Amino acid sequence: MKGITGLLVCALLSFSIVAFSQTKSASSVSDETSPSVSLVDVEKMISKKESELLLLKEQNKLIGEFQTSQQTTVLWALGGILSLALVMMGLNYFTNFKFYEQDKERIKSDFEGRLASYRAEMNLHLEESKREVSVILDESNKVILDRVLLQLAEVRSTTENLRSELIAEIKSVESTAVKFTDDLHSIDVKLANAEMELREVEMVVWQLDDVPENMLISLGQGLQAAAEAGNKAGVTRMLGKILDVIDKKFLEAGQTIESDTVQMLNNDLDYARSLKFAGTAKVKKALSQIPIEKELDSVV
Repeated sequence: MKGITGLLVCALLSFSIVAFSQTKSASSVSDETSPSVSLVDVEKMISKKESELLLLKEQNKLIGEFQTSQQTTVLWALGGILSLALVMMGLNYFTNFKFYEQDKERIKSDFEGRLASYRAEMNLHLEESKREVSVILDESNKVILDRVLLQLAEVRSTTENLRSELIAEIKSVESTAVKFTDDLHSIDVKLANAEMELREVEMVVWQLDDVPENMLISLGQGLQAAAEAGNKAGVTRMLGKILDVIDKKFLEAGQTIESDTVQMLNNDLDYARSLKFAGTAKVKKALSQIPIEKELDSVV
């Protein structure tokens, strides 16, 4: 913006000089009264160009204020998106856990109901069989005895079928629980990767505002999210960006850092190292080389 303003000023001065020289050359040919009139015109033109230059300066000032307002708007928008993402993460986790508990209770109650029904049916068959056996003993009827034995075989077959169905139901419930656990893990991984990307965008915003400590905090949170997702490429990328910020924004610039920021970043690096990710020792070594900002005692 300053270069454009300089070009406009040079163009205006060049145009004024050319116009003045042309007026001076024309005044040498004309009579003696014409030079004073041309000089007045040149002064008016210069005054007009100066007013235009002031107008351009005001426009540049308005453009700068607009850009500052845009950056503030983008920052608030990113903060709102991050807050909404965190709320959705919590709501999604709570909803899935609640549905899981409801399904488990429903399957358990259905299982107990069916088991009670089969037990009552079995008891009824046994009672009928006892009565028929009693009749057989009383009447000594071989046909009835064969019939009772046949019914007992049917009861046994029904019992075996019930046992098979119950085993199948138990296996189905176990497979459903395993699948639901895998789905929850997949959702957690996706949310962690989304948080990592959001932290990268947040770091770009802090980079535009030239706040290196906040850049390190955002990258540390992105590193933790990538480690939670098991994203090895994301962890490597976050560690590289942290090293780049430390070298360019602190070590080369000779800037100090607050102890709280160092503690937060060390916690994120320890978490990544606990999950067996390599490269954290190099970052911690570079971080230890940054001078710590001294805390001033407050005067009461």
